[in-house]
Amino acid sequence: MIASFFRTAAHKLYRLLGSPVRLPWENTTRIAFTGWNPFQFRHIQNIAKHLPGAFFLVEDRKNGNLGAFPEAFFHNAANPVMVVKKGHLARLEDHFDVFVTQVAFPGIQQITRSRIVMLQYGYAKEPHNYGIWRSLADVNITYGPYASEKISRYTPVAACGNPEADDWEDPLFHQACRERFAGLLDPAKQTVLYAPTWGDLSSVDLYLESILALRSRYNVLIKMHHNTDILEGRGEHMKTLENVHVFGANENIFSLLAVSDLMISDYSGAIFDGFYCRRPLVLLDIPSAMESAKIDKGSLELTQRDRLGCVVNRPEDLDRLEQLAENAKSRAGGGLWDRLFAPCSGNNAQKAAQVIRDAAAGRYELSRGQLKLRKTARRMDYREFK
Repeated sequence: MIASFFRTAAHKLYRLLGSPVRLPWENTTRIAFTGWNPFQFRHIQNIAKHLPGAFFLVEDRKNGNLGAFPEAFFHNAANPVMVVKKGHLARLEDHFDVFVTQVAFPGIQQITRSRIVMLQYGYAKEPHNYGIWRSLADVNITYGPYASEKISRYTPVAACGNPEADDWEDPLFHQACRERFAGLLDPAKQTVLYAPTWGDLSSVDLYLESILALRSRYNVLIKMHHNTDILEGRGEHMKTLENVHVFGANENIFSLLAVSDLMISDYSGAIFDGFYCRRPLVLLDIPSAMESAKIDKGSLELTQRDRLGCVVNRPEDLDRLEQLAENAKSRAGGGLWDRLFAPCSGNNAQKAAQVIRDAAAGRYELSRGQLKLRKTARRMDYREFK
């Protein structure tokens, strides 16, 4: 009771002063998780459970991103939340020992005294995922061997797996999902999850009508990309669709996969969540894909497309979805799964939390070559970095 009283008082003082407050009996390592949208904080919530007292720093990008968060998010007793103006995160360097982030944020190159830990958040869009910006970190936490090999030229790496996948390994999680969605689903039908990406690689404009035509034979769930939900006009249209269930930035895709029989996607990072969960994947091609700067010929969602699932290049092909799903089951490559993901025993988040503690303690050291790359990365502009 006494500790709780002083903790509450300290956090009230923090709000008045605008800076974190250390309590004398609490862990002296000051940790900050950074991000600007609900997807990023949902991705780290399992890690944060092992780091009570770590702060959530939410960057206000003035694009409506704060409105995408549920109100309860900002009243987190275990992990205090602080809203920071875009470009001001680096100004808090003296208040934290380590910043944990999934992407480079504006001003990140100015952080030189605190440690930086970067978390892999997906496998799609390699030109972005394995950019030189990763050399700004002291260590990168990855999902498995493939990403570790790509990133090891920039920093030390620790293959801890996907922290969200801990939920998937828990039978109680699956039971809770079935109970939660039971009222939405017809038990006589199989359930299709459609999870498109956003921007110029999205399949929505070309395929949505064919997806909606599946409603007579399937339960149809649509998981919008968080950027579609927050930034794109097509997101408002999708929310008005009838006889389908549309979910936005705050929904955990693993929850939807738990009640789905197959998944349809395009070039989204969600492909690899479905692949991890061993759901049959139907992947939609769009003619202009290679014109996008987000992917190149070496990106996994292109080079391994036939091993990930069954590829479709015409909307009318979805009329034979049953056959496509059967073909997808036979194509899922087990060897590829092992390359992408570290073996999961339900403690990915705990392992990642320990890496963060080790980074804060200075237990990772960059090589001379990595330090040279970091110098180059610090000269880059991250103001519009996604």
